[in-house]
Amino acid sequence: MKASAKLVWDPKDHEEKRPIKLRVTYNRQPRIYSAGTTIRLSQSEFINQRTKNAIMAFDEARKKYNQALIIIEDLGDNFSFPAFHKQYYEVLKGRSKNKALFSTLVEEYLSQGFSHNTALLYHTAANKILNDTPDILIDDINESFVAEMVRSMIDSDISLNSIRMYIRSLGAIFNYGIKRGFTRKKNPFKDINDFSLTSTRRENAVMSDEELSSLLKYTPQTKLEEFGKDFFVLSLNLAGANIGDILDLKNGDIENHRIVFTRHKTKRAGIKVEIPTNDTITNILNKYGRIDSSKPKDHIFPYLEGKAEGAPRDNAIKRVNKRVNAGLKEICQKLGITKITTIMARHTEATYLRNQGMTVEQIQQFLGHSKSSTTELYLGTLNTETKQKFSELMNKMMSR
Repeated sequence: MKASAKLVWDPKDHEEKRPIKLRVTYNRQPRIYSAGTTIRLSQSEFINQRTKNAIMAFDEARKKYNQALIIIEDLGDNFSFPAFHKQYYEVLKGRSKNKALFSTLVEEYLSQGFSHNTALLYHTAANKILNDTPDILIDDINESFVAEMVRSMIDSDISLNSIRMYIRSLGAIFNYGIKRGFTRKKNPFKDINDFSLTSTRRENAVMSDEELSSLLKYTPQTKLEEFGKDFFVLSLNLAGANIGDILDLKNGDIENHRIVFTRHKTKRAGIKVEIPTNDTITNILNKYGRIDSSKPKDHIFPYLEGKAEGAPRDNAIKRVNKRVNAGLKEICQKLGITKITTIMARHTEATYLRNQGMTVEQIQQFLGHSKSSTTELYLGTLNTETKQKFSELMNKMMSR
């Protein structure tokens, strides 16, 4: 049975004058929606449509009525009140179907009934866009937007495998939007391939000895610069740990002059990273947090306290990561050097390890160019002497 629409005198309003409403009926079930007009009419005005107010009210209402008919026609056999409501809501907000919110497309796509794990993957991928730009229109997602999003994920130390999954998922959502008429734009996720992802990572990964030396010798001029430099140096001293792993550190992770922790993305494997402490590490931990051996389960830093797994935790990490990168950006502008981001700490340490005689294959594993589990297995085999040398080198460079 096909849905139908009709303009009616508001049946739920009991005043003498009432607004025009849109009534949509499907399977003999009616639903009342706004018709986009607040002009109130008496029953005779509604029937005769001759007064100035009635003419104005019906002119406004018929625009929404016609758009409702288009939506009903487009939905066809797939009509449902939730699906109609999502699209009609965009009409009421002044957006045509081709100017719909990306969030509306995501909701409709997920309403198809995927398995829990598949739906979770699509939801997580969509949040890579919606967490920062919840009201973004579908047509505002173009090649430049996608390229910047990929760079942001790379800066956040998200593995290439994860980025590939997110891009494929977002591409599927966008393809659905094209088929359903939400947009006529070319799918901006279609041309993102392994080459461009790897090239972007390499582009952001290189940091010369001169750049590192300049950064370590630089005296911050603002609190933002100080914050950026301190967390970059801390990451450098902690085997290139990303900001999430750093913020996850707990008092109980420090034992016998060692910091022993498990990286969040390989927590299931239970592989631990063990790093010798030094004055630089201890000073930064106490500067922005508090080391308290009497509270082993408490976070050293306050940023993740009370934050549940998922979006609350991810958003807190993202805020800190952005602040660190913003501070590094200010420093780079003043030093006249290329862009430095948090992920480069990991690559910088890998360069040092290569200079200590490690093989190219091992370094590729360390950088995450294969499975992350393989990378973590490699990290677990670094001998204490090598770690100690790197720790001493960082202290020496900081004190110059």
